[in-house]
Amino acid sequence: MNIKLFKYFGSKAVFIKHYPKPLYPRVVEPFAGSASYSCAYPDKEVVLYDVDIEVISIINFLIQSAPQDILGLPLLSAGQNVNSLNVNPEVKRLISRWCGAVPTNKLTTWGVREMLSGTKTSYWGAACRQRLSGTVTQIKHWQVHLGPYNCIPNEEATWFVDPPYSSAKLANIYQVSNRINYKMLAAWCLSRKGQVIICEKEGASWLPFKVLLHNQRTTSHNTSTEVYCHIQDGRII
Repeated sequence: MNIKLFKYFGSKAVFIKHYPKPLYPRVVEPFAGSASYSCAYPDKEVVLYDVDIEVISIINFLIQSAPQDILGLPLLSAGQNVNSLNVNPEVKRLISRWCGAVPTNKLTTWGVREMLSGTKTSYWGAACRQRLSGTVTQIKHWQVHLGPYNCIPNEEATWFVDPPYSSAKLANIYQVSNRINYKMLAAWCLSRKGQVIICEKEGASWLPFKVLLHNQRTTSHNTSTEVYCHIQDGRII
């Protein structure tokens, strides 16, 4: 079973098994988000970058936490606001990310239903907390950095590039926008050493994308046609 750090809009967690497997011992995610690709291969030498300081603070908290730290985190009751919890800011951020694919201060209707079940792990609750306590033991060797994709040194690795969707309709959903120039991002991807896997949604044209999966249910309970581009040493496969 793949590990999971938290919920995230645009996360590829439910699609990961369909993407090409890493060919190199080092995996780099320039747009870390919830690091869904790295979560499928946690034993790799994982290096994460993101421009969202909240994302970085959550991942750093998880890397530095012991299982008992996670098991000691508070649960929410139905309707309770995350901000009412007497915990550090990064813990509030973590729990709010588990309340919905887009961060929210209360469990969604789906989340309350799962929390009350006591056995499901998709939203914050006892079962989710238990699973996360096991996750933190697998990511101690991960490295995480605050910074944009174009600050990352070029090195031979498997690059999993999952930027914010280029669709203007979806741009405002992301917590932090770094106003990506997708033409420049395409050139950057083509210049990487090693294997590069780039993710997008159907309709994107800044690289020659091909369909990964049609109309698949996402972590936010919508359907999505996901596309990708696979590059090896500058050559599109």
